[in-house]
Parts: sequence; C-alpha cells; structure tokens
Amino acid sequence: MLRLKRLFERGRGEPAAPACEPSHQMFLQPDSVGAEAPDAVCTITAVPRRAQQPTGGDAGGGSGGVGVGTAARSSPSKLAGLGPLLQLRREPKPKPPPPAPAGPAPKLSILPAAALDAIWARLSDGDRRAARLACPGAFEPVVRRLELSAAELPAAADLPARLPCLCELVLRLPAGFGAADEEAARLHGWARALSAAGGLRHLVTLEVEGRLRGPALMGAVARVASGSPGVQQLRLRGLRLVRRGGGGGWLWRGGDAAGRAARGEAEREEACLLATLDAAPALRELDLGCPTPAHASARPPPALPTAVLRAIGGLSQLTSLTADASGGARGDAAAALLRRLPLLTKLTLRVSAPRRSRGAGELAVALCGLGRLEALELLSDDLGPEFCAALDLGRLSKLRSLALGLCPGLGPDVTEQISRLERLQRLTVPFALDADALRHLAALPALTDLYTWSKVCLAGAAAPPPGGGSSASILTPRPVALAAVTKLVAASLRADDAVSSVPDAAAPRGELAAVFPSLAALYVRRGGDAELALAAGCGPRGLRTLVLHSAPRASDGGVALLRLCRGLARLTVEDAPHVGDGGLGALFSVPLSDLTHLSLHGLPALGDDGMRAAAAAARRLETASLAGCPGLTDKTLKRLAHLERLSHARLVGLGPDVTADGVRALAGAPAMAAVVVAGCDGVRAGRARVSHRPGVRVRIDDVEV
Repeated sequence: MLRLKRLFERGRGEPAAPACEPSHQMFLQPDSVGAEAPDAVCTITAVPRRAQQPTGGDAGGGSGGVGVGTAARSSPSKLAGLGPLLQLRREPKPKPPPPAPAGPAPKLSILPAAALDAIWARLSDGDRRAARLACPGAFEPVVRRLELSAAELPAAADLPARLPCLCELVLRLPAGFGAADEEAARLHGWARALSAAGGLRHLVTLEVEGRLRGPALMGAVARVASGSPGVQQLRLRGLRLVRRGGGGGWLWRGGDAAGRAARGEAEREEACLLATLDAAPALRELDLGCPTPAHASARPPPALPTAVLRAIGGLSQLTSLTADASGGARGDAAAALLRRLPLLTKLTLRVSAPRRSRGAGELAVALCGLGRLEALELLSDDLGPEFCAALDLGRLSKLRSLALGLCPGLGPDVTEQISRLERLQRLTVPFALDADALRHLAALPALTDLYTWSKVCLAGAAAPPPGGGSSASILTPRPVALAAVTKLVAASLRADDAVSSVPDAAAPRGELAAVFPSLAALYVRRGGDAELALAAGCGPRGLRTLVLHSAPRASDGGVALLRLCRGLARLTVEDAPHVGDGGLGALFSVPLSDLTHLSLHGLPALGDDGMRAAAAAARRLETASLAGCPGLTDKTLKRLAHLERLSHARLVGLGPDVTADGVRALAGAPAMAAVVVAGCDGVRAGRARVSHRPGVRVRIDDVEV
C-alpha cells in the first residue's frame, strides 16, 4: 500500500515553482512495492508544468490542488496515471554512518579548574583516593586537603608545584617516630625541600598527628611553618616536651654529661617551638595538646615553659587555644596569658592553683574576664579555696559548652553560678548531682547534654508519689524537671537515699522520666537493676539509646524490663555476668523494630537461645557486636546472616563453637559490608575456609581475608 506523506498543491494560473525548489520524499511500505527491496526509498518529485493540466486532477476534490491520495492508495500502477506531473525513481535507503573509531579517553587535565573543583567537591574521601589513583595528576590543581604519612615524605618534596591550592596539610607520624636518626633526617630533608621550593603559600591549616617530641621534629615543623606565612590553624596535639622540675627549674640539675645534654635538648626544643609561633603571627587556632595522665597516680605531662606562654600571649588574633599552663606553681603566668587574649571563644587549659597561691585569685578573675568564651574546658588537680572563692562563672554569659569534669576541687555550690548561663547547652561536672544541684540546673533553658563523673541522686527531685496527704505536699520541695536535657551520662543513678540494688523482676520506676522528661540517650558507667528499672520507666517512646558500660548488678529480671522501651535504637550491655538467655528472651519477646545497633560484651551466660530471640525481634539490625560470650555458636551467626540490613559485625573472644563456617555464613548476609573477628580460636584455625563475595571486608586477627 502506497502512503503519500504530503499532498502537492498546484494552483491554476500560478507561476511555476523555481527549478531549485527541493524535492519532496515519500516512503513506500514494503508490502506495496512488490519486488522492491525493503531498503528502497521511493522518491516522488513534483515536476511543475505551466500549461498542461493533470489527468483526473479533480479526483481529490477542490479546485486549487491535485488530490493524489486516492490514486496512490489504489495501486502502485495508478501512479502512471498522474502523467508527467510525478516522476518515480528508486533511491537506496540511507544507512547510518559507521561509528567513529574509539580513540583515547578524554583527559581530565583539559577541563577548567572550576569544573575540576566542582567534581572534587562532590566526591567522598574514598572516591577521592580512588580518583587520584585512577587519574594521577588530574585533580592535583584542586586538592585542598592532604594527609601525608611518614613513608610518603620522600615523594612529597615537590608539593608546592604539584598542589598549588593546598590549604590543609595533615602529617601522620607513627608511634616512636624520630627515635632513629634516619627518620629525623627524612623529616628534615622533606622540610628543607619545601622551603627550597618556595613553601606552601596558601596553607591555612597545619596538623601533626602522633607524638611530637624532641628538637629534631620540632625543628622540621618550624621550618614548614616558616614557609607558610598564611597559617591560621596549628594543631600539635601530640606535643611532648622534656620534663622540667617544679617552679620552672630543670629536672637535670647535675653537672655530668647526661644532665648537660638533656638541658641542651630542652633548650633547642623550646627555641624551635618559639620559632614556630613567631613564623605564624596570624594564628587563630592553636592546639599544643593538653593530655591527661593515664591514671590518678601518674605524673602529669610536662607543661609549657613561661617563655612559650608569653609568645602565645603575643598572638593577638587567637580565638581558640588548647595548652598546658600548669608549669608555674602560682598560676600568675596563666593569668597573664589570659589577660592578653581577649578574643578567645574556645579555651581548653590545664592550670595549677594550689592552696595559699598568690596567683590563684588572679587566675580565676582573668578566666572569668573572657566575655567572648563559648566553650571552656578546665583541667586541674589542685584548685585551692582561693581560686574557688574568686571564680564567678556567671560572668561568662556566652558559654555554650562548659567542661569541669577534671577539676575535683570544685563542689556542688558552683551550680548556683552555672545556673546564670542561659545559653549553656553542654555541661560536665565532677561531683554528684543531688536535688539542690538539679534544681539549679533546671533554670538552664538550653541545656541538652549533662555529664557527671559521679552519681545522680533523684531522691527529692522527682514529684512526690500520689496519696501523700496535705502535710506531705507542704513539706516536700517542688519537683524538678530539666525539660531540655536529651542526653545524660552518669556513673550511676539512685532513686532514693539508700544505696541498695533492686531485686530480681523489679517494677519500672518513673523518677528518671519525671526529672528528665525529654531524655533520649542514657549512658551509665556502672549500673544494675536499679538503673534498668529507671530506664524502663521512661516509657515505650522515651529512650532511644541505652548504654550500660558495666552492669555487675544487673539480672535477667532487670533486663526483661527493657521490653517496655520499644523505641530503643541502640542498646549496649557490658560486663553483666548474671544476664543470660532468660533476660534476652524476655527483652526480645516483643518486636523492637527501631533497634539498629546491638552490643553485648562480657555476658558469659548468654547462649544461642537469647540471640535467636534477638534476631527474630530486631529485624532492622544494622550493627552487631558480640564479645566475651563463650556460649555462642555458629547457629547465632547463621541466624544473623538472614537479617536484610545487617552491614557490620564484630566478634571478639567468642567460644570454640564459633568457627570459620559461621563467619563465612555471616559474611554472606545481603547487606554485609565488614566483619571483624579477633580472639576467636575456632575461627583462627579455619581462616583459609572463610570466603566472601567481592565488596565485603573480612578481617581476622588484624589480617585481611
């Protein structure tokens, strides 16, 4: 059947069309052409005639044109009846052009810097590493942050030329780096090469991770800082100076060679640190480390010398400081430092203000004079009464974060000063929080995170029980409610004055929910059934996170109460020797659809039955961590492998019945991304049998499988 896609118009007495008018092509269906090949194209060209009239031109009706549709649809042979108006010819169907030969992939280096910058900004950290390996040199002009290990120092001597836009440099030093002479020489050679190449002119942040000790390492840092005049953030958290004696004297006082060498090393170290500070006069953030001792009886790390404190005081633009200013026994050096830094907004400072110290009062006054402070962390083991008497934290009206947890000399009376900080959001204290302290803290409208290194006593703070009578309501203080607190970290919780544990199968208690009605996360360092009963009283949609770091007093009855907290998303129970299958079975007897993170550490009585209930109730589990549970077997791992969302698993110190077969089954979970195994003898023996699909990371005893 012939189909004409266009009707040609020819008017009577109209002028002829020009000879250069393009022809009109119309395609013929293959079934209407008979022997015509399917790839043929029939081209019908209109041939204008001035005098000749078409035969049967009125077939299509209308006086102004020729209707050819009827004749064309009747038969291809009727095309001849149109006479000389239409001429039919065959033309081969145009074939698509052949594909262009595959040439080399376009290079990213030809893209403008703005395009490369936009691509780089949208990549994650892992994708950035992969892109640098796949396209070496392509993204170097737009790299702004670089993490450099000690092994990569020899190949990074030409950083100014290769990374002209580098703004942040992180140098990672392994433990014990610099002890050997060749390591120090390698670092010095890299620093000299940077200086010879002109330095990193656009560097804004210089950070060194790892222990930084000795004049050799400090000299290299000083050389890098001298070649980077625009450094505004200097982070040396691992700085460790040579220990000095009290009052600024040297620890090595002898005249022997060892004493003279130690003193010379400390002097060179101090000179390098001073040179580093002098080379960066525009510093806004300075972190010289403020480590805490490993245990209470350990000596604190060496403090900064007085000359270094004076140099820090000369940094007029400094807004963030972390340092150890406890070198002087009187505290006057720290007071002089704070008076010279009025722009500070973040301060982490270790101070020393012992009893009968002349500078203790001056230090407290200087500290409270920093009116722009928004975050303050104070560390001191010997705050005397002079310091506490002169301290007035209420003057720091812009504070949002206050950490006093490592100041054991402070008492609950300081909460009256803290109650005037209306913007405070995060608070850490070293003392126990009783009803009076909680009543003061209830005046803080923005407080969301509350930390204490001691216990929280809820007795007298919660509302009195119903039916107390009129006399009880008159004598009982008003209930306290910290309505904005969502996170509470405490050593323990007490609902009454007596220190006693709740027996098995205790009933839930509502004191915690009454004092903290918005509580969503509870962390207890040492708890038991009493804390579990208080947590259960928060209701089905209360707590989202519950962490018991040590629960020696917890039992199956206390754990069973947690089934009332159906909104739990994260649950951690550690060191609970009396919790077993009965408690876990009762806890997971109801579906916990929101639970995504489960950690059970140190539960020797736990077996496969309890974990079977957990796998059945927590179908949305994403992370599972099991440690110190010798009663578990491969059955638990195979049940966990059926969880569709489980992506991370950690197995530490499990029994011999956990083997490589169970780990292989666990690694085959649908969404599994990483499995970490440590201290499992049954897995270690069959490590070669652990196989997994690509994309899953399995690590057994620090060895990738």
